[in-house]
Amino acid sequence: MKVELVFFAMARDLAGGEKREVDIPSDATVDDLRTALGEAIPALAPLAPRLLFARGVEYLDASARLAENDTIVCFPPVSGG
Repeated sequence: MKVELVFFAMARDLAGGEKREVDIPSDATVDDLRTALGEAIPALAPLAPRLLFARGVEYLDASARLAENDTIVCFPPVSGG
């Protein structure tokens, strides 16, 4: 199945752009997406384990199931002070 990824911050820089469509298995979870990202975009592989994912306004945990044509936002953790 296909999902659209929207990248922010350093993830966008490493991905080479703001958006990318990725093919993943039909029963894929966020963890499966992390693996697929590292394979599809090797520059993202070092950052992939720490990326945060959201669908709409909801953060997704590693076991969240993804659906065909989902739009998933990907961004690195943010800290500040």
